Amino acid sequence: MNYRRLSFRCLCGSTASAVRRVVLTSDHQLALAWRCRACKKPVSVLLPLSECWRNCPAPRTAASAPASAEEEDRRFLRSVGIESL
Repeated sequence: MNYRRLSFRCLCGSTASAVRRVVLTSDHQLALAWRCRACKKPVSVLLPLSECWRNCPAPRTAASAPASAEEEDRRFLRSVGIESL
């Protein structure tokens, strides 16, 4: 599964370090709430789910996805100087 990290900011410019509440509203929005660490004010954001959908990253294609967990393990071992049998 491919994902994209989201970043939210308070009006003071500080980024959210920990979101306290994530809920879905009856009118199809994603609601987030946190307390700003810099200015100590409560902050909330509403995002339409359609916007969330449009901003989702594209799924991995077969060419970009690792062949298997075993292949990933082999690549890791090679990267640290160990040749697999």
